[in-house]
Amino acid sequence: MPNKALIMEEIESLSEQELDKILSLIRLIKNKPRLTTQELFADLRGKVTYLEDLTTPTTDEWELL
Repeated sequence: MPNKALIMEEIESLSEQELDKILSLIRLIKNKPRLTTQELFADLRGKVTYLEDLTTPTTDEWELL
């Protein structure tokens, strides 16, 4: 993690407008509802076709389709 003093220096160097934009973004991120994995991929459930075993190593080069 960066040094706290460096972070404070960076914040102090910002203009008031830049700081307002950053604080607005922080508020948005803080209030954004978090989706579960189930919710995030719900529309894909049952629509994916696996052509081989998912545990097969993939170190070989892929051929162009």
